[in-house]
Amino acid sequence: MLPRLAPLLVVLAAAPASADTLWVDPVHGLPWNPGTEAEPLSSVSLALQGLAAAAGPHVVHLAPGDYSPASGESFPWAAMDDLVLAGDADGTLVSVPAGLASVFLDGSRALTLTNIAFEGTRPTRLCSMAAVSAEVTIERCVFTGFGALIGQVSANQQARIHVNDSEFYDCVSLGGNLGYAGGNGITSIDRCVFDGCEGVASGAVFLGTGSNVLISNSVIVRGTHPTNPIGNADYVYGCTIAFNQAPVPRLEFTISPWIENCIIAWNGDGSTSSVAPGNTVVSCLIHDAAGTDPRSVVPGPPLFVDGPAGDVRLRFGSPAVDVLPDGADVLDRTGRPRDVDGDLDRTAAGDLGALELRTLDRPPGAPSVVPLGQPYELEIVGPAWTFSTLAFSRDGLAASPAASPYGGIHLAPGAARVRTVGLGSEGRVAFDLPLGGPSSIIGLELGYQAITRSFASDTGAAVTNALVLTVGAP
Repeated sequence: MLPRLAPLLVVLAAAPASADTLWVDPVHGLPWNPGTEAEPLSSVSLALQGLAAAAGPHVVHLAPGDYSPASGESFPWAAMDDLVLAGDADGTLVSVPAGLASVFLDGSRALTLTNIAFEGTRPTRLCSMAAVSAEVTIERCVFTGFGALIGQVSANQQARIHVNDSEFYDCVSLGGNLGYAGGNGITSIDRCVFDGCEGVASGAVFLGTGSNVLISNSVIVRGTHPTNPIGNADYVYGCTIAFNQAPVPRLEFTISPWIENCIIAWNGDGSTSSVAPGNTVVSCLIHDAAGTDPRSVVPGPPLFVDGPAGDVRLRFGSPAVDVLPDGADVLDRTGRPRDVDGDLDRTAAGDLGALELRTLDRPPGAPSVVPLGQPYELEIVGPAWTFSTLAFSRDGLAASPAASPYGGIHLAPGAARVRTVGLGSEGRVAFDLPLGGPSSIIGLELGYQAITRSFASDTGAAVTNALVLTVGAP
């Protein structure tokens, strides 16, 4: 067996100091490989040591696999300027050992993470930033069991934190931006999920006074902090904030958040409104055990699929559906436009909250690429005890929808009926369709749409939204 330092010496010789991109694969990589795409290294720890003398940006590609001490990782990882860790959306997992203070050493100045799942234990954090106006970008990542992710070496500084399309489960918060005199900090959070977390940032409440904090199109549910599920946010747009232990209070000093197009429901113990009196509320649905808040733009509960379990998708018939006049240019939590005819009245409009109701959809989190020869699940919603007829086209969607008595038909010419399904007492049915055929159809886009019985339509029926699935390899 080689001594522990021997592979590192080989790596440093094979990876020149000017290298700024390396590949890592914990399954197929070797410690003495040069770190190319064809011959990857076996650990991120080795890759970061090989990049330490190079000028940024430093890019490390992480293949699918479990990055942990068992696979050769040595935590904490080295910190450096302008580091990018790019994972594979299909299975890149970083398993952090219990008791670790930080995934990265203190001193990071710019860090970008994409397509990586992190599993840890509180109070482990991600990193502590060392510079005024340091930059952190997190995209399409999942964090489970972490503390306040982003800290600061000095309290008198602010970071620029951008978090998009990411999920946080059983974490303390994002953290960061604790000072306000050292720089122009900003935190933008878009299309994210915070489930079972103490808060969203800065140790279970939001960021320090002077920060610019924007939360949009995100889900914040089942928060465990007793006073505030979001904290010092300046602007909250298109979010669903529900089933948190505490209501959304008016905040201290000069910050009184502007809350727009949101669903805020079932927060606190129901003795007070889900939103404090001092908050600016525009076009929101506010409801809890005490009833509907007078500022609510629509009355009644929002009708979630299973809110206590964290499933805050809207059921058919929710008063939050089709409230906004438009939405084609605004994306919901899933990254899709908010211009769906969710009440089947043949007029498309946007919904309140983070999740647009789609009357035809795949299950939450399911990919749009379906392996050939495997069944896949679709879901249709509509009025209870009615029926819906699903059709599909092998040529995807038409260039422009064709007018019909039921709304725009987006399928390409020659669409064929697949099946008719009953919607049952819940107005929702999930069903599997087998996807078979020759290998030549791999890569083909299939367009789907359904005509559903609708009492809100003057023709007695309306089309669902269109859906595109791509045939993948088996």
